[in-house]
Amino acid sequence: MPAKSYWNIQSKTQGDANTVIESLYTYRCKERLARAIESADLSEPLRLLGRGSGRLCYQHPGDQALCIKIPRNARGRNESRREYRYIRLINLLHKESTENRVSRFYGRICTTEGVGWVVEKVLAEDGVSIAPLLHECLTPMAFEQEEENWRRAFQDFMNWCFTTAIVVRDASVNNICVKRLPDGQIRFVLIDGIGPKGSLPQWLPIKRYAHKRNRMHAEVSEFISLENLVSFCEKLRANQQFHRDSLVSVPEEPVYCLASAS
Repeated sequence: MPAKSYWNIQSKTQGDANTVIESLYTYRCKERLARAIESADLSEPLRLLGRGSGRLCYQHPGDQALCIKIPRNARGRNESRREYRYIRLINLLHKESTENRVSRFYGRICTTEGVGWVVEKVLAEDGVSIAPLLHECLTPMAFEQEEENWRRAFQDFMNWCFTTAIVVRDASVNNICVKRLPDGQIRFVLIDGIGPKGSLPQWLPIKRYAHKRNRMHAEVSEFISLENLVSFCEKLRANQQFHRDSLVSVPEEPVYCLASAS
């Protein structure tokens, strides 16, 4: 059973409480995986779905509606911890439902590449495949065919950004999936890029701060207007190597998780 990669889990303690907790969980993962390797209690090899600048995304072996995000560098680890903690605080302090706007976090899972995070997939109409990213489907032709639908989805998303308690740190076209609803309308769903980097706004999320921060981001981003967004997506598709150099590497060996957690 390939397991060398599991022993490469990094557990550097940086002093803060979250890093200590992460280190303890990583230590427990090592122990549980060591027993799983001996008893062959590992899942089938995980199927890679995609990769970003900090994390790899794999299909969850036990649920088609879930995926596992595995951090591959410090950025990925920090983002996973921040997003998970931040969404829980938003739900607790503001009683705000985020399930239709942000893909849900379900917690940690042990993998042979370290701690992974179980996250909801944004599914397409068939209920199995992943909904396309915004830059993949917002073409000039698609916009022309469903202009009213796109305008409604865009305005709905921007209205949410200006009223939510969530800081949308990076609403890029690579971090938004386009979900087709049963009535034919479309909805923008964030799969990444939430939560401020500053410690205080993370631990004390204030709606007024989020509103101001999100408006400032919209004014200087491609989301200044829908026409600008369509043009931006067109340029992005023309440059197929966009962000390719910054994507994390994929492990050479297959990746597994605990079969008992599947």
